Amino acid sequence: MKKIETAPLFRRIMAAFMDVILAFFVYFILVTYVSTPIARKTSNYDGYVTDIYQYDVASHLFVWEQQDDTSRYNPIEVKDFTEKLNDEYLQKVEEVRNVDTYSLNDKIAHLQYYYTVYLTGDVSRVELPTNTETKTYDAIQDKFVSPNYDKKIDGKLPSEIYTKIYFNTKIMGLTPEGEENQSPYFAYPVVESVTDYEGLPVLKEGANEADAMKKVNELLYNATKEFYYSDYISSLQANVRHIQLWTYIPTYVFVVGIFYVLIPMLLKNGMTLAKATLGLCVIGSNGYKAKKRQILFRQLVLVVEATFSLFIVGVGLTSIATLGIGGVIILIVILSNKEHKAPHDFAALSLVIDTKNSVFFDNASEEDRQQKRMQENLDRLHSYEPENPNIIQVGSMIVDENLKEEIEKKQQQDKKQK
Repeated sequence: MKKIETAPLFRRIMAAFMDVILAFFVYFILVTYVSTPIARKTSNYDGYVTDIYQYDVASHLFVWEQQDDTSRYNPIEVKDFTEKLNDEYLQKVEEVRNVDTYSLNDKIAHLQYYYTVYLTGDVSRVELPTNTETKTYDAIQDKFVSPNYDKKIDGKLPSEIYTKIYFNTKIMGLTPEGEENQSPYFAYPVVESVTDYEGLPVLKEGANEADAMKKVNELLYNATKEFYYSDYISSLQANVRHIQLWTYIPTYVFVVGIFYVLIPMLLKNGMTLAKATLGLCVIGSNGYKAKKRQILFRQLVLVVEATFSLFIVGVGLTSIATLGIGGVIILIVILSNKEHKAPHDFAALSLVIDTKNSVFFDNASEEDRQQKRMQENLDRLHSYEPENPNIIQVGSMIVDENLKEEIEKKQQQDKKQK
């Protein structure tokens, strides 16, 4: 009597995909038009982001191609930089800064600016674009220099340390004045036959420009890493992440709670909106109706599985490219068993079935009652004995024998009249 047909694989996958798309769409709408506007009005989120962006521009580590192109002004996250430096990553750093069209001299100039202007807090030399959305640079230009320019290092202020001589000798690797230059890539500029020991280093005669460019990229990388790991910038970024967490996580919990917990608990047999549309539902592995607590446990495990990818990406264990790894694992498990059970089905002892081709009961007792009721109806039908002996049963019709001749005569008369 009980008939269970597991959900077809295609419909099962389509239902999961539809649920994810619908939930993501609602999440995106809420974050864009509800959560983020509330966070921006109730916190200093815009101030922190603007500060990071403006300090970034002030450092000259984040360079721009057009000052009026504000779309390029996006803070670089710390996680974009790795401890390991290699040729592939050097290219990525170059792309992230939009400096692929910059010459070797341009890059050295930006690097020198960082050490001799930004770190020293030399306000008179600070260069900032003024054609921006914020329109705040001119008014508070002196704010966006190194926040540590007045903190002493080994008893000296940065302005006493980060001189052009320091930059040329310690950063660029040139030898001090009066010594033979041993740098494989760079040399002091010569102006009218006079060596300028404070001038911007140039490519050394005979040096390979590609190797020199790689060296400058490495120096830019080290400076950028130093900048983003500084206490002040790190604290600004931490504040931004903290606000984002309190913006995105509650919205995520709300959406997931609605679509993956509340709706399956309210709809019949653990259905989501997609399952109801495609004719699927959830029952227990024993073939009977799943209990509410069983469905609740199943959905909570599913939420943990869905959140797994977000968590491992969030803590930096994987990259954004592996965001769907949780879904891939679930799919592999579904494909590896005949009943197409997902990990949350194994955990909750549940099964997704095709409602159109399945018959199931609340429990074994109800199945027994239905079975007995059907058997009683069959027995009653087979043992029927009419009280009138003139009554006979023909199939499911009961006919009086005395009326049989009259009916036949009437039919013959009707034929003659026609």
